[in-house]
Amino acid sequence: SAALSFKDFDEQYVIACHESRCQKERIATLENHTCQICGFHQQYANAAGKQRWIIEVDHIVPKSEGGGETIDNLLVLCPNCHAKKTARIIEVNSDYSYEEDGARKELTTII
Repeated sequence: SAALSFKDFDEQYVIACHESRCQKERIATLENHTCQICGFHQQYANAAGKQRWIIEVDHIVPKSEGGGETIDNLLVLCPNCHAKKTARIIEVNSDYSYEEDGARKELTTII
């Protein structure tokens, strides 16, 4: 698949955001537009009738800390889990586990 064979960019901040958006769309599709932490999945039709999902794609290791756009550094989150990750209520680890309220759990993943 294109997402699995994706090569990371050497210069993350110089590449057009289109490439980043494509990779994020790939991981969202591979993970069935489902939050990898809580399992939330919500599809809807926008005003133009196009199918959309209420999900966000985030980096496990932030780009500011050297994380890239490779499939192993992206995860699909619902807005609530994304906010909790940003607030550091949820800590996501590079081994596909996360910690919340002192409990260590595994991310759900299809790939």
